[in-house]
Amino acid sequence: GFAFEAALAQYRRAIASWERIEDPDALAGFDRIELLSRAAAVAWLAGDLAQVPLLREAVAAADREGDASRGAVLRGRLGYALWVTGSPVEARGVYEEGRALLSPGPPPPDRAWLLARFAQALMLDGQCGASQQACEAAISMAHGLGDRRIEGHALNTLACDLVDLGHGANAVAAIERSRSIAVDLGDPDAVGRAYHNETEILGIAGLDHRALELVEEGINRTAATGTTMVWGSIIRFHAAALAYDLGRWADAAGYLEGQDLGDIDPLTEAYT
Repeated sequence: GFAFEAALAQYRRAIASWERIEDPDALAGFDRIELLSRAAAVAWLAGDLAQVPLLREAVAAADREGDASRGAVLRGRLGYALWVTGSPVEARGVYEEGRALLSPGPPPPDRAWLLARFAQALMLDGQCGASQQACEAAISMAHGLGDRRIEGHALNTLACDLVDLGHGANAVAAIERSRSIAVDLGDPDAVGRAYHNETEILGIAGLDHRALELVEEGINRTAATGTTMVWGSIIRFHAAALAYDLGRWADAAGYLEGQDLGDIDPLTEAYT
């Protein structure tokens, strides 16, 4: 099973003791930047806002070591974390810093990842045309690399762009492909993001009943991947809104049972 909160506690212990251990890199099999990066990923899945300071620390460490490529990729993650926690202006600056660091010609996977994350930022900023172009470029690079994780991420963003641009059928096809990749890879964050965005896209496309049919599957998938506190709650909140609009008020109340609406509501639009 998944126990992200417990894992985060262990990562925090490792971070606190890192400098007191002789040759910690050799003992752990990775360096402190990777430790901070992994801790931030777990914090995100645990619904803990510690992801932002952890990523800031990782970025600063990469900069001190002169690792421009890793600093750029970490900035892509930090930019998204800042965006979803309510700091879009700073997020844009962080994304731009990342793009500048990659300009000399970094390893292709790093460029593809940052491009996919920058496309996501453009989509969140409402620049869907520019985001679509960046997504298509990232997908092309992912195909060349054989990297399905990058492909799935960019397809997800592309689907959001397409539905906002009025291409509902193409959006649904893209998000279905993204969800299939996420499930195949078993990536908890990608699975949650795919189910959430697919229910959103189906709703925008006027397919509310179909969206609600997908909700139970999404709730079960997020439970199976340990992201009930994050993605499961977001999916439930959106399902309640759909059910309410369809006049299924008892179902709407059922989806909200036990949910902390104060925490969910401001994040619903940002988790894309």
